[in-house]
Amino acid sequence: MTLDDYLSQPGCISMAEFARRLEINADQVRQWRHQQDGRRPSPTNCAVIERATEGQVTCEELHDGVVWLRIPDAAWPWHKEGRPTVDITKSELVAAAAHGA
Repeated sequence: MTLDDYLSQPGCISMAEFARRLEINADQVRQWRHQQDGRRPSPTNCAVIERATEGQVTCEELHDGVVWLRIPDAAWPWHKEGRPTVDITKSELVAAAAHGA
């Protein structure tokens, strides 16, 4: 599910309330929600959003340009593979390939 889909659900909290809970500026959430100028949350913010949405919006959905790994963690029960983390080396290789390096 995208962040826009999540925030558009009937009965969901407002974008402003979502931003307050995450301690993020509402304008930033708006940019991520609508992918303005191709903006996406940082890997850290992806994990914060996934936790806040209890896995309804995953890191992989938020930022497909990052190579995500999952570490078993009981604190992330909504994702069978566990907590997200970034494979930095693979992510850098993917980014370099995307830019023709």
